[in-house]
Amino acid sequence: AAAAAAGHGALEGRLKGGRAMGGANEASAVDVAQVVFIGLNTVIPLITDELLTFPKLCRQYFALLAQTLEAYPGKVAALPPDLFATLMRTLEYGLKHADREVARESLDALGAVGQFQHTALIGPIGLGRHNAPSPELGGVGVLAHLTRLVLHRLIFDDSSIGLAESAADALLPLMMCERAAFEATAQELLAGLAGNPEAQAHVAVDRANRRRFRRNMAKFLTETRSFVRHN
Repeated sequence: AAAAAAGHGALEGRLKGGRAMGGANEASAVDVAQVVFIGLNTVIPLITDELLTFPKLCRQYFALLAQTLEAYPGKVAALPPDLFATLMRTLEYGLKHADREVARESLDALGAVGQFQHTALIGPIGLGRHNAPSPELGGVGVLAHLTRLVLHRLIFDDSSIGLAESAADALLPLMMCERAAFEATAQELLAGLAGNPEAQAHVAVDRANRRRFRRNMAKFLTETRSFVRHN
């Protein structure tokens, strides 16, 4: 416990330092991106389940994670495989967390990863080998695994109802790039995407589609929860 408390203090200081760097001038954006990359390599190995039991630290970490993935997803994709795997394990922890703030930040982080991967469908960049099928995840990639996790929580966890909007924002880009995972668990959500499969991968993830998808998500949860739980 003493070691965890010491680690908590050291890591909290690093997390606060990481937040402060986010306010640097745009002129030094390249330097900030490199600092973020170095910071991730420093902080990620320190993260443990025991440290994340500290509420303040936990919230700070997932807030920083969401901000980093939204601003510098390419730097995260460039992490070594072991660090990226650790990062995804902490993200899974956050997605399951009972604290709504932590869960919402984790959904924002997942949405940023999904958006990055969706953009990669029409470009040369993406998660690459980080999203390769893994026996540890049941033979699927990490994005497919986390997509299933979010859908399962939305349907079976009563505390998730307040997370519907954040979940919808995360799931929309994931649906575009992890279609097979979505088909396995949410055929109803794909009904409105019938048509040209080639075009479906490039549906715009814009504000109008986000609002439409949020409404569909709320409707899906209302109509599906009762049926799935009692059959």
